[in-house]
Amino acid sequence: MSGQGPTRGVVGCSRDRRADTARLLRRAVPSRTASLVTVQAGTGRCLVRTWEGDRASVLDRVVVDRGVTATLAAALERGTAARVRWTAVSRRTLAVPLRLREGRLDAWLLGRDEPDFGPDDVEHAALLAPGLLRRLAGDPP
Repeated sequence: MSGQGPTRGVVGCSRDRRADTARLLRRAVPSRTASLVTVQAGTGRCLVRTWEGDRASVLDRVVVDRGVTATLAAALERGTAARVRWTAVSRRTLAVPLRLREGRLDAWLLGRDEPDFGPDDVEHAALLAPGLLRRLAGDPP
């Protein structure tokens, strides 16, 4: 499976690099959940893999409001992160769009209950995006 494989130098063990990235991202921008999302831009349907705490990921298929898809695409064009309202993940969600390819949009979504993500969180997450994209592509950290 793509994205699986050993990740060396992370707490002395090998794990799924997406799970490691989710854990590191939640630590960098404090959040309860981290979700890796692939959105089919034309239909608005998406595949969501969510990590919370140290539990294994949960895989869901949901239909996204086209407004959220448009927000992610616009944020990707600006090269920034964006706050979005998407109840499928959390009431307060911060999106870190990574790339648009073959009609699909890849993004990390961070969710938390309180407090909402502020401007500093948005800026910090945007700065992390290039490294997140490299990790998703399988480049070493």
